[in-house]
Amino acid sequence: MQKIFALITVTIGFALMIYMIIVEDEPGALPLLMIITGAVWYFFARKQKLMQNIASEKLNK
Repeated sequence: MQKIFALITVTIGFALMIYMIIVEDEPGALPLLMIITGAVWYFFARKQKLMQNIASEKLNK
């Protein structure tokens, strides 16, 4: 579920970045922050899920 929210954050960040470039001819700090935050959040959630899978495999052995 966290990966979905992270991807939504990145998608909104990209859409806002494109809008800001088209309308104002320069990217803003907020869309860039949203893209970076969403990407970090996605990889953190992915790593956390991987660690949970490894831990559960060790317990099952």
